[in-house]
Amino acid sequence: MQQVGRALASFAFGLALAGCYTGSANTATTSAAEAAPCDPSQTPTVGDLPDAVNAVLLDKCQTCHAVPTKNRAPFPLVSFEDTQKTFGLTAKRRWQRMAEVVEPGGLPHMPYGNAPPLTDGQLTTLRTWFAACAMPIAEGSGHDLTDDGGVPEH
Repeated sequence: MQQVGRALASFAFGLALAGCYTGSANTATTSAAEAAPCDPSQTPTVGDLPDAVNAVLLDKCQTCHAVPTKNRAPFPLVSFEDTQKTFGLTAKRRWQRMAEVVEPGGLPHMPYGNAPPLTDGQLTTLRTWFAACAMPIAEGSGHDLTDDGGVPEH
């Protein structure tokens, strides 16, 4: 898990050094949308969630976006594959919609209602992953949940 965190931090730092990132690292409202655009069509549709991303989803998102979903959540977010499915009738992938709604002012803002907000660290983890086009780690090496909500055997 430490290696994944370091890799994500290294990627974000590399973007900043290369001048591809237009947001300020010290600004709480820096979003993935402000980073250099990536090509979602180049993101694999299978793999596992990076451990740091999985930890955020488990703590903040899967209280509703579970299997089965709760509180009228429209879809689960328990696996990498869930994040790569299309969002409704749009051309966006779910992770792209996630990038919008976790930002301050995102509608509907997530986590929803009076649920505890994302910490600065959790938001940074997600922003970094979104800016990297929501890339997976190797299938079977993460902690994605199975369709029935269980942890797959490795």
